Amino acid sequence: TRAASAEPAVAASTDEGPEQQQQQLQTVVLDVGGMKCGGCSSAVKSMLLKQPGVQGAAVNLLTESAAVTVSAGEMGVVSAAAEMLTKKGFPAQPRTEQHSELTSDAAQARRAEEARQSLLNLGLAWGLVLLCCSHHFGHLLHLLGYHQVAHTQFMTLMGTPAVSGALGAFALLGPGRTLLVDGFKSLWAGNPNMNSLVAIGSSTSFAVGAASALHPGLGFDASFLEEPVMLLAFVLLGRALEARAKVGPLAAGPHAAAARRSESATRRCCVFVFA
Repeated sequence: TRAASAEPAVAASTDEGPEQQQQQLQTVVLDVGGMKCGGCSSAVKSMLLKQPGVQGAAVNLLTESAAVTVSAGEMGVVSAAAEMLTKKGFPAQPRTEQHSELTSDAAQARRAEEARQSLLNLGLAWGLVLLCCSHHFGHLLHLLGYHQVAHTQFMTLMGTPAVSGALGAFALLGPGRTLLVDGFKSLWAGNPNMNSLVAIGSSTSFAVGAASALHPGLGFDASFLEEPVMLLAFVLLGRALEARAKVGPLAAGPHAAAARRSESATRRCCVFVFA
């Protein structure tokens, strides 16, 4: 009799266990800024999973958000996780239901402005590329037999280290400034990202070219002064495409508000699966 009475209790405990565990967990969405690449999103996820009290995390680079699973009622864990990400260079804050649509509108406006600015930087960067390539175009003119044109005052001037250095410096301080500042800040915070790699590569190339121009005996090539122009142009091309993708279909079309409300409703009832 004692064994028979124990079996239903065990069965009930087995059936209620997973449900009770699900009821003890809750998922909170964080708005996370500063993510520039897949490496950034992976780093954010890794940092969240290492945070005490966090049971699971999923990060979306495109929507700049993170879904954090914690024990029910442990909002202090979420606040601590957001504060930790902010200190690491990824500004984060919990997304509340009352301000979700306002946050979405503000984020959409910011992404649209970033896309516009990225296009301006892209145009400026590739304009500098054309100026740099004007000197190298002289090699083609030689092949075509236009030797006098290849040695005009303008073509000769564009090949001097002074002009190459000016174009490289303008690329670093102009269209590439935001990228470089973010890269070095992330590196200083101990959380390097793709911008950090670009910042180190472009600044190092420019430094080597400058050293070669000032001290020819070092054996380096002064053409390194032009490398930041080419590097930043291609990087900014990718960033412009990313910024345009982040704007997404909600930026256009008459059903933007309805789409945002549908997204909000879906978020309330969706189930996150963590890898």
